Amino acid sequence: MGNELELQKQKEALAQSYKRKVDSVRSRTRGRLGEVMAASIFPREIRDGVLYDNAVFETPWGSRRVDNFMEKTRQAVESKFTRVVASRRIREQIAKDRYLLDQGVFSEVVWVLFYGGSKKLLALLQENNIRVVGSWDELMYDITGKVILHRKE
Repeated sequence: MGNELELQKQKEALAQSYKRKVDSVRSRTRGRLGEVMAASIFPREIRDGVLYDNAVFETPWGSRRVDNFMEKTRQAVESKFTRVVASRRIREQIAKDRYLLDQGVFSEVVWVLFYGGSKKLLALLQENNIRVVGSWDELMYDITGKVILHRKE
């Protein structure tokens, strides 16, 4: 009986460890997919110039790495492939984006929220002059109709 109980505990620990690893891979894969999908916001003829997840900018609050950056036009795109709330980490990203906009490092910042965001988050983005694309359908409409990074309201 003791051996069976110990074996069961080992089995559960192994299953939990495996689940954590699978969840981590799933999260990273979804994040990368969101980055690639969000890059479609740029017109096809200039899309080869997009830097994926390797454009890093310094701010007074530390480094800001953006998911997509078009050097030629200084446009930054952040993609979120999960529902987003105004957590401390997200508020820090917004503050850094606003700083880089104010300094002229970015000409525009767009957040693509594939699964939406909380009311507080959406208000913060709007207050900080960050454009929001709310879904894949909206993103597809904009790139097939009007490219949002080139449209001025």
